[in-house]
Amino acid sequence: MKSNALRCDVEISKMTVEKTDLTQTIVASCKEIIRETKLIEINEERMREFISSIDLDLAKDSSPTIDNIPFKFDNLEQKVTFVALKGYLSFGTSFDKLLKDAGRDNSSNIMEFGLYTMHITYHNIKNEILSNISLSDVSSLFNIPVSYEDKVMDGVYASKPGPLKPLAESIKLVLNDLGNWLSSQKYKSLGSFILQLAKSCGKNTNEFIRKLSIAQSHFFDVYQYDGKSVYFYKKAQHLAYLLAKNFPNEVLLNCENLSYFADLKHVAFFQSLGIINICDGFDTCNQQDQIILSRASLIATTDKLISMMSKSDFNNVSLYFYVQRLMAEQDLNYIEDKETLLF
Repeated sequence: MKSNALRCDVEISKMTVEKTDLTQTIVASCKEIIRETKLIEINEERMREFISSIDLDLAKDSSPTIDNIPFKFDNLEQKVTFVALKGYLSFGTSFDKLLKDAGRDNSSNIMEFGLYTMHITYHNIKNEILSNISLSDVSSLFNIPVSYEDKVMDGVYASKPGPLKPLAESIKLVLNDLGNWLSSQKYKSLGSFILQLAKSCGKNTNEFIRKLSIAQSHFFDVYQYDGKSVYFYKKAQHLAYLLAKNFPNEVLLNCENLSYFADLKHVAFFQSLGIINICDGFDTCNQQDQIILSRASLIATTDKLISMMSKSDFNNVSLYFYVQRLMAEQDLNYIEDKETLLF
């Protein structure tokens, strides 16, 4: 996977970005291509059935509260670095099946385990540590096997790349690129960068996400479909949410109006309920277009669901975490996204 994360040649806090509402941009771009396509249909009757089955008590328990991090940090920057890394590593669901086959936990828990191990190992996760983490380090820290021994003949074995190696390589890529970028921009640490950026944006989440996505391509979650731009910004929104939740006095971002986080596993959940339906011709599209259409259908679906519910029940983020809770024990079939893995 080729890295092109170092895109910023001006100070990020001084960037000029679009003023248009980010959530409206995301939702409008997704609804437009779903409205025009004949490859995916959304079933409103099944939506009503889903709404009638919602467990409001479970929903209240589903949204994450402030992370109960079982560590002490020397200063605020170290803690912000730790929490922000969760946002940078919020990907990998495409490997959940392979992780399960290998006897491992799901990608979300694997990432959290890896971060805990990084903190225990390094304590202060400096730029140099991120820049120099090797594939072997990732394999050890995140407990991801990258190779296996293949029997060639009796008593002779050869090491071969394992099916989880691309996941480990992607983690290495993100961490190395991040460390290199922070050093190139003269930031002391990830926490220092995040706090400076958040301060420059105030409560303007739109500005925070756009600046982050322009500077670091691992957050630039925008694609072209049929000549139109389609926006998701999944990882950048998730990072903003984590920061606002965990540091309400230091990171003042308003995260009440984010869009739904466009995760392919959530597409599969709504497919299993008959809400999102794949039509003839979908399978003939290239994988990139399948992924764009699938993620766009999720945004269009959840936007419609929210509009059909009582406004007091859910917003996009609370609905996302409710669905996350519902699907925790389900074995879903979904597109394995190896092209846009970092989202």
